[in-house]
Amino acid sequence: MKNLILSKNFLIAIAVILVVVPIVLFAKNFFSKKLEGDENKNVISGLLLINTDKSKSIPGEKVIIQITSLDGDSKTLCDSNLKLEIIKDNEVISEPDISNTSSCTQSGNISLNPDYTSYFIPYDEGEYQIKLTNLDNQDLSQIPVIVSKDLSDLSITRWGANKVKANGLDRYPMKFTLTANNDFAGKLVEQIPPHLKVVWQGPAKVEKTDDGQIVTWEINLDKGETKEYTYEYTVATENSDNFTLGNVKLVSKEKVYFEETRPWIIAINRE
Repeated sequence: MKNLILSKNFLIAIAVILVVVPIVLFAKNFFSKKLEGDENKNVISGLLLINTDKSKSIPGEKVIIQITSLDGDSKTLCDSNLKLEIIKDNEVISEPDISNTSSCTQSGNISLNPDYTSYFIPYDEGEYQIKLTNLDNQDLSQIPVIVSKDLSDLSITRWGANKVKANGLDRYPMKFTLTANNDFAGKLVEQIPPHLKVVWQGPAKVEKTDDGQIVTWEINLDKGETKEYTYEYTVATENSDNFTLGNVKLVSKEKVYFEETRPWIIAINRE
């Protein structure tokens, strides 16, 4: 009888081992895979910014693309896996290369040059879309560029910082370059938000409004003449949000001769 009881206990022990061990191993494998999957899904989205030197262009004119890539803490990413696509009529017509500039740094220093650059040359009139994707986290940014022969009388480009420090001290220039293919007289008008302080504007006038500030230059250009118009600003310490400048306008005889299709976008860098 005693041997029979021992045999039964032995068989029960074997059964437990055969049932419980596979369950434990399955659970361990399942949860380890789940955790690995969760880690892959827990990629913090950041911010992608695109600015171009022209929001409107003429056929055959190079459009320079400036790119900023930030992580979820608004810190600079200099090694993002970026994909750039130029789209027209809902079709991708090119995928320009992107260059990582030597000025890109994750040390917290701010350069007036962009972190990444590229360009494309539109040869046909119409609306183009510049689509940028960060393949590391699927962040996406897209902006339009208008190409028209009607813009051939005057060329206007914009160049400035893509990211800034909100410390109320560092000065950031914004520069416009105008080239006249025919005589032009009028005003160049830039709209800026209230938390910026214009610390230098040359011959321009600065007027405060309910929506912020307006910087205005008087423009007189002869055919073939090129001039630069610059102002410098600081960003208040209490500002923590990304912001925009513009849209810049050219006004002649009380009519808007030119207006950007979109504003210039600037990120607050928190490094």
